[in-house]
Amino acid sequence: MKWLTLITLALRAVNSLIAFLRERELIEAGEAKAIAEGLEISNDRIAKARRARQLAANGGADNDNDPYRRD
Repeated sequence: MKWLTLITLALRAVNSLIAFLRERELIEAGEAKAIAEGLEISNDRIAKARRARQLAANGGADNDNDPYRRD
């Protein structure tokens, strides 16, 4: 009977370890996703800022999208 109890305890320990590792993996995946979303937002803001600087350098005229091409 002692062997059965010992095997049961060992299986519970392994099961707990596996559950812990799964949760840790999910947490890390969530962190990676949050970081990726933050980087995408930052990249969009940087692109907008660069475009605004380009427009300011051109005197406010959007020469690339000017349908009348006043060159």
